[in-house]
Amino acid sequence: MTTPRSPLLLLSASLALSLSLGCRKEQSAEAVNPDEGAKVTTSSGAVRPTLPPQATAPAALDDAITTLLGGDAQAALNRLQPLYEAIEDSDETLSARTLVSSWIVVGHCAVLLPENGDDLLESMKQWTARLEAAAADEATAARSLTSLAEGAVHKAFGDFEASIVSFRAVSESEGPWQGLATLWLAEATLNSAYSDDGEGIERPEKIDEARPLYELALNVSSRDIVRGMANEGLAVVAELKRDRSEACDFATAALAAYEAAGASEYRLESPQITLEKNRCK
Repeated sequence: MTTPRSPLLLLSASLALSLSLGCRKEQSAEAVNPDEGAKVTTSSGAVRPTLPPQATAPAALDDAITTLLGGDAQAALNRLQPLYEAIEDSDETLSARTLVSSWIVVGHCAVLLPENGDDLLESMKQWTARLEAAAADEATAARSLTSLAEGAVHKAFGDFEASIVSFRAVSESEGPWQGLATLWLAEATLNSAYSDDGEGIERPEKIDEARPLYELALNVSSRDIVRGMANEGLAVVAELKRDRSEACDFATAALAAYEAAGASEYRLESPQITLEKNRCK
């Protein structure tokens, strides 16, 4: 004969079951914590975070970049900062924030205040890592611009070897900024030829290494402003090699490219000085 269970035992069992189910519900809620972002399991069984479709960068960004590369960095920063502040802080804007931030960091380097971009650069690295973890289409561009910005910071602080590593990573990959990365790689390589005080050539072999990089930048970039800077760099290399004829040719080409790009007087000044100094015809 079966002994009937007491109401107290039944209540206890019911309570235990209720608590157990409650714990399972809490565990399930923790597994899909919205603060951690959505996740998907790939065909290989790997769990990968997902992101919503990314918003495009502000339309005015291209004009600000043109102004920055054209030599008026402060005016570019005055345009870029409001663009960044207008972007909503959300998962949909990781790419847009990275793109705009990269040029703000470069702008701070151009006005010789690279430390002002430190915090933004660290944020860019985090946003880029999230885009890469989710295999977002925008991850490649974000990584390229983050590397460019980081290289610009190293270069502004005089750490040319570190900047070479950052620029080379972008220079060796196809993308819209390959030419600019190659140009900055050439500049960092040429800068590394000088002694720490900048007064003399300490590693002359770096001059020879810089030349083909400037030439490559000419070949892979369609931007007049980048081609102008590459020709200006080649004019410097020619002067260091005491080849006045080449210096004149490259300075003339740089000036023409700058004028075609609508560059600032700041950009035009350097090739003009080269032409005057070498008495070019």
